[in-house]
Amino acid sequence: MTNNSKINNFYYREPWELDSVIFKGMDGRLEFYLKNQFETAKVKELNITHQEITNDLNTTREVISRLLQKMD
Repeated sequence: MTNNSKINNFYYREPWELDSVIFKGMDGRLEFYLKNQFETAKVKELNITHQEITNDLNTTREVISRLLQKMD
């Protein structure tokens, strides 16, 4: 998926979805991001690295790793 299509998928959301991302912490943003990735890819398992998530969410790999462990 190209960066432009990621941006387009993000902007073509319902307003309430964007509000939930803006006003939630990183855990909420990560949850929203992962749900969006599953919906877009239409798969049961994502093939994405912690670094890719980090880049997309503009955070650190350590934060993503910690949050994913908490989700397990």
